[in-house]
Amino acid sequence: MEMNADELQQRIKSAIILLADGHSLMIGDLTFGRKNKKHFSVTGWTLKNDLENLTKQSALSELAEIKMLFTKMTISSNELADFLKNRQIEFCLGFDYGMGAIGIATVLVLQAFQENLVFFYTPTQITNNEAPANKSFRVGGMVVTESVKREPGGLQVEFLVTDTAKTIPVRFTGILPDLFQEGKGVVAQGQLNSDGVFIAAQVLAKHDENYMPPEAKDAVDQATKNRAKMAKPVNNYESK
Repeated sequence: MEMNADELQQRIKSAIILLADGHSLMIGDLTFGRKNKKHFSVTGWTLKNDLENLTKQSALSELAEIKMLFTKMTISSNELADFLKNRQIEFCLGFDYGMGAIGIATVLVLQAFQENLVFFYTPTQITNNEAPANKSFRVGGMVVTESVKREPGGLQVEFLVTDTAKTIPVRFTGILPDLFQEGKGVVAQGQLNSDGVFIAAQVLAKHDENYMPPEAKDAVDQATKNRAKMAKPVNNYESK
């Protein structure tokens, strides 16, 4: 059953506590387990209903999907990403045959997860110089309306991302997601260049702002409230 953003975040918070105690559990479509304090497993389940139809190529493809789902979870939760730093992550593909399950394929990430850990920052945090220099990170917010500029005949596109308080210019070369749209939520991963432009290597988008990491949604909500307070007319006359 698909969970909404709030349900997923609550599930992740509970999962961190249980994983720390050595329990295994499901978060969305993935099963998380702990082999030891430094070694965790992330298991997804093959869509094939017969092992005879599962080839090496299809198994690797499904493992890639598992890793992508896992990455999206770490994008949406800094708590999960922080909990898993300095850990080894083993991605597994399983087959449920009704009376039990067997492992089909495994990819062990030998390097510490810290090396691949990417944290999220809002446009306001980036403007306040809180984001790391010369290191990959993620920025999220809303795509500013009428800010998308495409290179004629090319794949380069530039747009603005805002949390309604501050705005960051983003440059991306490639094919944008089908769901990318002005005025909607977006998360980009990349680095900030010396000119203050965020050079994105990856862009994720959805027609629902609930897709944004909680930090981005909270930043947008808080900035919107602050702007509303500033715009509210002040009555200089008090009734007596």
